[in-house]
Amino acid sequence: MKSNVVVGSFVLLCGITLSSPSVADPSAADQMAAAVESWRAGDFNGAHEQLTQMMEDGTRDARVYYYRALISEHLGSDSDEDLQAAAKLEAETTATRLVNRALENVQGARRAKIEKYRAAARAKFKPDPQAEASKALYREGMDAYNAGDLVTALTQFDAVIKNGSSDARVFYLRGVVLAEQGRTDEAKLAFSDGLALEKTSKDVQLVNLALTDVQGRIRQMIEEQTTVEINGSQISRQARHRMIRRSDSLSQEERLVEAGAHAIFEAERAQEAIAARQQKAAEAILAENKVQQDDAERLNAPQTPATDLLVSADVPKKAGIPAATPKAEVPLPAEASEATVPSNPFLGGKATVPGSSASRVTGAPIDMSYIAAEADFVFYVRPADILASGFLAPIKSMPEFEIAMSEMTAQAGLNANDIESVTFGVSNFMAGMMQVGVLAASGQDPTAMLQGVLSGGNAIGVVRANKDIELEKFIAASQAVAATFAEKPYYLIESKQPDQPQTALYQVDPRTVIYGVEKAIQTAIKNGPGEATNEQFSFVSNGSSFVLAFSSPLLAGMSGSIPDAPAEPPMLNQIIKAVRGKISGAAITLNFTSNLDLNVVVNLTEPEAAVEVQQPLDQGLGLAKQMYPLAAGQVPPPLQASANQLVSSLAASHSGSVATISLTIPSQLVSILKDDPSILQGAIPSGAGFPSGPSGPDFPGGPAAPGAPSTLQPPPSK
Repeated sequence: MKSNVVVGSFVLLCGITLSSPSVADPSAADQMAAAVESWRAGDFNGAHEQLTQMMEDGTRDARVYYYRALISEHLGSDSDEDLQAAAKLEAETTATRLVNRALENVQGARRAKIEKYRAAARAKFKPDPQAEASKALYREGMDAYNAGDLVTALTQFDAVIKNGSSDARVFYLRGVVLAEQGRTDEAKLAFSDGLALEKTSKDVQLVNLALTDVQGRIRQMIEEQTTVEINGSQISRQARHRMIRRSDSLSQEERLVEAGAHAIFEAERAQEAIAARQQKAAEAILAENKVQQDDAERLNAPQTPATDLLVSADVPKKAGIPAATPKAEVPLPAEASEATVPSNPFLGGKATVPGSSASRVTGAPIDMSYIAAEADFVFYVRPADILASGFLAPIKSMPEFEIAMSEMTAQAGLNANDIESVTFGVSNFMAGMMQVGVLAASGQDPTAMLQGVLSGGNAIGVVRANKDIELEKFIAASQAVAATFAEKPYYLIESKQPDQPQTALYQVDPRTVIYGVEKAIQTAIKNGPGEATNEQFSFVSNGSSFVLAFSSPLLAGMSGSIPDAPAEPPMLNQIIKAVRGKISGAAITLNFTSNLDLNVVVNLTEPEAAVEVQQPLDQGLGLAKQMYPLAAGQVPPPLQASANQLVSSLAASHSGSVATISLTIPSQLVSILKDDPSILQGAIPSGAGFPSGPSGPDFPGGPAAPGAPSTLQPPPSK
């Protein structure tokens, strides 16, 4: 009886995937088929001999070794040597997909033993994926450059640098592309970065080889105009190469002496830089306090005739907006309590900074559990808090809204009021969007790539509820099928949109569900929750009801390409100068209370930039308020009071390296729009499942892994 079970299990797990030309040629396939037939007939010794013959013939098919190990265990022989050889072959030939399919019905202690050998082999033979990806991007960049496609070449070189490359060639070639695009200043910076990485004779040799075809003006720029700071002095490339040759000729003892002297020099410079930063920060605080004191004195001073742009233009002022001072004169809603007083200084409150929202959440960092550590795009929303806000009260009483909520509850088995938060993160988002931009600029349709950016294996979402999630109802309604990974169950759902991949769901605990493509969910199951805090998104918090945030080293480079604006108004170029090349993150946040507070948040690379941008932002917003009455007549009369209040609320603030522009949308606006069905048409969602991420009404999806089960399966034979 035992032998029949083993034979049946072998036939099931084998799947006779013998026609794959990448693993076995036709003769090897025949040999494998013969071994299977012998095993099916109960001739275990014969099957063992046939598999042994394939090994002696030099097969590179890892399954042969796995199969012989299984037969050896049945015969009572030692299988460890075969399992070790099988795992090594699998790692070397990257045949994991085929092996997974072959072993899918092998479970229990036997599978645990196999997985032990597989894990050890992967740890030893698996190449560094980041290094391999960088090599591929570098080759693609070179191919694009040689073909004259400078945009693609720059994108690929930027991606290599983002991966943490320290290869000087990448920086030099990036500078060459920038120089050919006419971006000379940026090219010089790239050349300097490359020169800083030329530290050995081998580096110099490789760079010279990469730059063989670069001549003329650009080569002159590299050799004569590119410098790097060494020991406090600016050194040209030629001088740097002389230093490298001299270092090569020194003895080990002489190098140690020079290194010690250099370390002392660098320590002294670092201390001086710290002292300078502290002094500058103190001066900035004193200057900010002086500005606040002057503002307070001006607000308390007797009113004087206004002398703004409207007066000089001899244009009658509208009554709705005070032009002389930013002090608000628009009354707050009658139902607004002290807890819901707007946080905008133009409405009588205090300026807010990211994370300071007065909500049920304390303003702690957004929980990034299960989101990839390298994510550079995050979407975060708290449906329960939003629905509980007074801002949406007029909409919640509408029959259409109630119907939509009922439909969602029926389909998902979960009311939106029970959803505490939805967090959605995407890795390599900025690089993907750059490629989307390249396609769009070249006249191609970027839709497919855009969908891939948001719904590929690099995207994952986390739904957290304030009560237990009855996932069975949603599974039944969506006709999901079950699958397992690492002995943990998850579910696959077909997309309602044509040509879109399946979505996988995995219930972490009774109140938490993660979703994404199958590959992403399997990775999450394998790696666990990971770190709950991601420092690069520390400029936003869960104190906001809605967050759409980006944070990537690419943003600094992208912001470095911001062009100059027209000369008027002057504050626009002042803003550009303050942030150019210094943006590391950006976000839009919404805080739902009785009103809706909207913030545009920019995280800069240094606090000094946030201080520098404050004054021109204040001037620009002040000018916008002064100019608004000229266009106020275009606003429909019922909306004019709300529009006046909205414009009056415009304000700018900064805290640390974060600069914020905020405005408040009054709740009266919702009540007014509620009475006009044509404005609200299409605004109420219907037929929703779980709350969707930014990619659409379905869960973000991606290509299903080959061999994924498509139906429920009985437990495999042990």
